[in-house]
Amino acid sequence: MNRIFLGTALVFFVVGSIELGSVILYRAIEHNWFSFGEAKMRRKALGINLVSNERKAQPNEVIHPYLGYVTNYADGRYFREKNYLGNYPVSDWGFIDDKNPVWKRKPSRLLVGVLGGSVALSTGFSSANRLKEGLRKIPKYAGKDIIIVSLANGGIKQPQQLLTLNYLMALGAEFDIIINIDGFNEVALPEVDNTRFGIFYAYPRAWRERLKCLFDIRDLSRSVERRRILKMALLRELYDLIPSISDLRFFKWSPTLNILSLSSQHIIERNLLDTVYRSGLMREPPTFEQSGPLSAQPKNENLYEEIAKSWAKSSILLHRLCSANGIRYYHFLQPNQYDPRSKRLSPSEMKFAYDPTHPYRQGVIKGYPYLKRSGRTLASRGVAFKDVSAMLKSRVDTLYEDTCCHLNGVGRDLLADTVVQFIQEREGLGSSEKMMSRMTGPSHVALP
Repeated sequence: MNRIFLGTALVFFVVGSIELGSVILYRAIEHNWFSFGEAKMRRKALGINLVSNERKAQPNEVIHPYLGYVTNYADGRYFREKNYLGNYPVSDWGFIDDKNPVWKRKPSRLLVGVLGGSVALSTGFSSANRLKEGLRKIPKYAGKDIIIVSLANGGIKQPQQLLTLNYLMALGAEFDIIINIDGFNEVALPEVDNTRFGIFYAYPRAWRERLKCLFDIRDLSRSVERRRILKMALLRELYDLIPSISDLRFFKWSPTLNILSLSSQHIIERNLLDTVYRSGLMREPPTFEQSGPLSAQPKNENLYEEIAKSWAKSSILLHRLCSANGIRYYHFLQPNQYDPRSKRLSPSEMKFAYDPTHPYRQGVIKGYPYLKRSGRTLASRGVAFKDVSAMLKSRVDTLYEDTCCHLNGVGRDLLADTVVQFIQEREGLGSSEKMMSRMTGPSHVALP
């Protein structure tokens, strides 16, 4: 009995010493005491950042003949990626939604389409009830069945929003309201994902890597490329496996196991991104199907000015399309933490949601001034546009959840409230006929 007691005590002593040592080592490296809540946040941030930064087209995205790419339907299952949405449903049209995007108008129904990238997607998907509650406060929408239709996908940028609405309407989709929340992807992604690799700036993000997913036979014939493909697949499987293991009960209460899983996930992430990066640059220069019309590529010093012009033109064309079909169109320039003086970041945001070396930061700093200037032009030309990039300026609480651009639940609700408030201001007074005229403006708005 004494031996059993001594053996058990020794085991507890050794385990306790290891756990204590891990906590002390963590403190020495991170200059902060270990906490399970912080470990959970870091693990989530790692998953989000990989989704945001991985230059290779994601396994859950597939090439689309008209829209560039969409989310992979994958037999209608729920994806279990641990990113800004958690588990989410996908329609067989390739949109993250639990319903198809083609609906018909009815007097008792209000059809609201949400365009944009991942911030628009998370707002329209996760804060859909918030949008509905706000819209029901508008007298003419009270009592209607409000349906929020997700038309957004991660990394989408103009003219993909314009093409998406044209594509769906050509196939019979009808809407009463279109909400477009964008701007960040337009300036953050072209230089990082396309132009520096010799790819046309207006092509979908990481276009060359998406075509590489087709595995050119010239690449497959080389053993080095085959090894890289296998390595990417193995690393991705390991990366996705670690969070599942970390959710096991005995992991949750062990600082040592939590620290090891975080370190392992971080190492795998770096290896995966490095492997993906090298695979995407195997052949120089890019082929025509990868590069696009480089004769129309702006010079580096004019890139962000041209991006803003294209963004504004796309919005005006969306405005015209909606006006011609009796749809109310609302356009919003989204907030981002790298936009200088747009928000006083909290200590938690500075730690988990701000990276001064992030590749998207320079695009925001260079591009947002052009977008804001173009936005003022849109508003003056009758487009229902609102710049909400500074909507969080007076907030000091934690609202960003990763180093890319994504808002947490509170932030998404605030964005949804801001969107609805603008719609209420535009539609809350006067007859519906007057409001429609005020909202859509003349259909011959000149392109900038």
